[in-house]
Amino acid sequence: MKITIIITIIFSYLIGCNASEEENHKYEPEYNGKFVNTEEQLQGWYLIPVKYFHDNDPIRSSIISSRFFLAETDDEIIRNDTSFLKVEAFPDIKITVKQYAFRNTNNPESKYTSGIKVVLKNYSNDTLMFGGQDGSAKMIQEALHPNGKWQAVEYWQNSSCGNSFVMMYFPPGSKIELGAYKYSGTYKTKLRFKLFIFNEDSKNRKYSKKIVYSEPFEGSVNYSQFQIRKDFFINYFE
Repeated sequence: MKITIIITIIFSYLIGCNASEEENHKYEPEYNGKFVNTEEQLQGWYLIPVKYFHDNDPIRSSIISSRFFLAETDDEIIRNDTSFLKVEAFPDIKITVKQYAFRNTNNPESKYTSGIKVVLKNYSNDTLMFGGQDGSAKMIQEALHPNGKWQAVEYWQNSSCGNSFVMMYFPPGSKIELGAYKYSGTYKTKLRFKLFIFNEDSKNRKYSKKIVYSEPFEGSVNYSQFQIRKDFFINYFE
C-alpha cells in the first residue's frame, strides 16, 4: 500500500512539472531591440541552444541522466594540461535573447532583447561533464559594487522539480555558445559571469564543485539590482 502511494505521488509530481514547463514556454514575443533596464534583481537563465541537445546516447552511460548537451569542437581552442573550462564574454557582439515573463522579469510580458554572447570553452585535455537545470547553464551575473566588492545582480533559482536536471558534456577543445542579458542602468561599473560547475571525474569516479568567472567587462546596472533576494530555492552559488 505504501509503495502504491509513493509511486502515485511521484508520478503526479512529474506530471505537474511537465505541465508547468509547457505553460512556461507559451510566449513568442516580437524582438524590440532594447537592453534590459530593470529595477529588480532578475533570475539568471542561460538557455542552451537546441542544436547541442542529445538524448539516450551510448557515451552517456556513466552519467545519471540520458538527456544531455554535447559541446561542439572548436579547432581554434589551444589545449594544455593545466587549463580548465573558461567563460568568455563578448559584450560588443549583439545577439537576440528572449526575456521570459515567467522567469520573474520586471515586465508582465516576455519579449526579445539585445544580449551578450557568452561562450563556455574547454581548454583542457580532459572531458568535462557538469550539471545544468531546465536547459540552462547554472550561471549568474555579478557587478562591482560601490564598496569595491563583487556582488550578484542576478540570482539562480533551484528547481523543485525532479526532472529538471540535465548534463553538459565537453570533450577536449569544445565549446557551447550562450546568450545573456545586457543590462542598462544609471550606475556604470564592471560586470562578470559566475558559472557553477558540478563536475564528474569519470576516470576516478569523483565529483567536485567549482566556480568559474569570466573576465570583467564594462557595463551598467541600477543600484536596486544589488538587493539580495531571500527565498528557500534562491542560490548565489555561495
